[in-house]
Amino acid sequence: MRNAQKGIFLVLFITLTAINQNAFSQDWVFPYPTTGVPCFGCAPIGWTTLSGSTDISDLDDWISYTHYDEFGSASPVPEPTPGVTTFMSAMSSEAIETSFTVLEPRVLTIYFAGFGQNISGMGPVGAEPGPTINVLVNGASVDVPIPWDGEWHPITYDLVIGVNTILFDPGIGDDGSRHAAHISIPALQAAGCVDELVADIPVTEICIGEEITLSVSSINGGSITWEDDIENGVAFTPEAAGTFTYNATSDFEDDCPYSTEIIVHDLPEVNAGEDITICAGDEITLTGTGAETYEWSDGITDGIPFIPAATATYTVTGTSEFGCVNTDDVLVTIIETVPVDAGEDFAICIGDEIILSGDGAGIDGVYEWSDGVINEEEFIPVTTTTYTVIGTDINGCEGTDDILVTVNDLPLINAGDDQTICIGFSVTLSGDGAGIGGIYNWSDDVEDGIPFDPTVTNTYTVTGTDANGCIATDDVIVTINELPSIDAGPDQEICIEEGIVINGSGGGIGTTYTWSDGVIDGVMFSPTITKNYTVTGTDENGCVNTDEMNILVHPLPEVSFAADEFIGCAPFTVNFENDISSDSYLWNFGDGATSIVENPTHIYDRTGTFDITLTITSAAGCENTTSYNDYINVIDKPIADFSYEVGENSGGFTNVHFFNSSSFSESYNWTFDDGGISNLEHPENIYNTSNGRLNYQVQLIAENYLGCKDSILKEVIIDEALIYFIPNAFTPDGDTYNEYFTPVFTSGYDPYDFHMTIYNRWGEMIFESFNSAYGWNGTYGNLGIVESGIYIWKIEFGSSISDEKIYTEGTVTLLK
Repeated sequence: MRNAQKGIFLVLFITLTAINQNAFSQDWVFPYPTTGVPCFGCAPIGWTTLSGSTDISDLDDWISYTHYDEFGSASPVPEPTPGVTTFMSAMSSEAIETSFTVLEPRVLTIYFAGFGQNISGMGPVGAEPGPTINVLVNGASVDVPIPWDGEWHPITYDLVIGVNTILFDPGIGDDGSRHAAHISIPALQAAGCVDELVADIPVTEICIGEEITLSVSSINGGSITWEDDIENGVAFTPEAAGTFTYNATSDFEDDCPYSTEIIVHDLPEVNAGEDITICAGDEITLTGTGAETYEWSDGITDGIPFIPAATATYTVTGTSEFGCVNTDDVLVTIIETVPVDAGEDFAICIGDEIILSGDGAGIDGVYEWSDGVINEEEFIPVTTTTYTVIGTDINGCEGTDDILVTVNDLPLINAGDDQTICIGFSVTLSGDGAGIGGIYNWSDDVEDGIPFDPTVTNTYTVTGTDANGCIATDDVIVTINELPSIDAGPDQEICIEEGIVINGSGGGIGTTYTWSDGVIDGVMFSPTITKNYTVTGTDENGCVNTDEMNILVHPLPEVSFAADEFIGCAPFTVNFENDISSDSYLWNFGDGATSIVENPTHIYDRTGTFDITLTITSAAGCENTTSYNDYINVIDKPIADFSYEVGENSGGFTNVHFFNSSSFSESYNWTFDDGGISNLEHPENIYNTSNGRLNYQVQLIAENYLGCKDSILKEVIIDEALIYFIPNAFTPDGDTYNEYFTPVFTSGYDPYDFHMTIYNRWGEMIFESFNSAYGWNGTYGNLGIVESGIYIWKIEFGSSISDEKIYTEGTVTLLK
């Protein structure tokens, strides 16, 4: 045998796509179908080669070899399992990957071995195991530590129905030695069979205790035999739970063997729970365990609380995730309610002690009261309460009862509000709060509801007893006060219509003062006549006294005035005259200016309508004011202004349009400085410019309806007209006439802004000038005078009248 390359060797029962084709058959054979001869050119039963996968019939991808132990002798490959088709493959150390389709579930078995040597038997032995990721099945990987013992170590994978992907990455051990792998998968038929048996097996999963029927038939009429004494088409019951493989064969040689897998599920271990003893009315929850779903008898819902009506046995039926069913029972015993008695309802007064005692729970019964009450111990209730007692008998069952303890409040005895009276007055004391039939007793021999005359301040106590016999007391203080010393204040003098505030005093803090004639203490009012006013003072004790004051009312002075003029243009002078003589004067002219002169003169510097106010003060200090609204009217003085526009110069005459922009005016007078006048608002004037005069002083006088005037004088400048001529032919023949071509400007152009160019008919520029006085003499550089013909000219120049740029072009004829 020739030495093979070093590499990892895998046994493979799939269609492989080799990434590295370093393997070759050498002198090895293809020895490992289970029966018959190698199947060249066919895929194993239940496998489908995908597009792009390597043809399984190619022996370069499926080659066998002989292993050697450390002494060079052959090492046996694992014996094939009956009913299993096995292939072995020798591959290089490069990874290989394939995808394939499985039509029914399969188990893939891989036998790994580490021989510590190469295929020819050379190399070291006894190295430590080296873990390596040898294979990925559908993306799942496994680290396989391979001992270097020359033995086969199996690992299995469950393949899924449909597409499966296997990646083999053999790897290399720590010492550079090789591993070997043997791959096998259960076959669907022995080599050489032709026809598959027809199966009629309705289910492949049952619960233990259920029957199953295995039935297959031969299309060739063969007789069917099942392993383990199972009769074809006869129901049987598996004895244990688990996964079982059943194999059938036909006595007809063309029939292929049949194999099926039956899963027998165990019954769930259903548990209904421990038996329960409860008291009547208690709520319980029954919950099953050990299965997937649960159904209880008597309409009970698993895990949902309910109140049993009587002692009963409840059955739960549990179903596993595989549909297997089992049951269990639980006994619920009901104990009736205990007849507990809390006693008769009763009433007490607040603050009284009571004892509550339960009964009816029997010997050794236990009683628990609400609100923290302890059975048969004294306590003081604070309010009317219904107390509940829970009695528990020796079985732990309970009964309840209530007792109402009415706590009557002590009567809210009211002796009345404390009283303050003025000396000499009587007082009546009356108790309240004891209700119907209540009794009241006063101290100091005072009789309830009977007036008496106290002489000194004293505290009186009343004791009230209500119909329940509950007693309470209250006090009242009767205070005796002296009369207040009321003062109305000194007499007053005011001007009529003037407000005055008067205040009573002398009564002390809390005293109220009431004045005659509807006057309110401390509130301004305006007396119209001289009069005496009386104040009545009531102090905080209710004691009353009075006093008087006199108020003298002076009349207001009369106010009247006049102006000499009422309307005018600013600045406008007005003389004012007062009609009533008095002691002092204050004028307000409406424009912010004032005066204290009796008959003042005032100048208005701005326009507007102004209110005039005069205030006069009498010798008694009384003041009166009169205002004349919109009394003085000051209008704007005219403001003269105008602009003008100069028309075209025609025959030495220029028409100038004038635009009046005056304000606050109605009539106008124009003087045009050439002897012309006008009273139009927007006149025109024609100026004779042939005499060379271009400047005129124009005056405008604007006047309003009051005769107020304003004037303005402006200089009118008449611009020079643009006049020029451009000839259309010239004769540069040396006779001194018409020798140059140049424009002739009369007026209106800027001699410092000029540019002229001449072009021949081919577009060549043959002449250029920036001086209007320098024209074309008909020559082109050093070539002399050009030929007779038509030439193009372009001229641009600036206007002296404005910033306008003027462009013009045309042709000129040159004649020699």
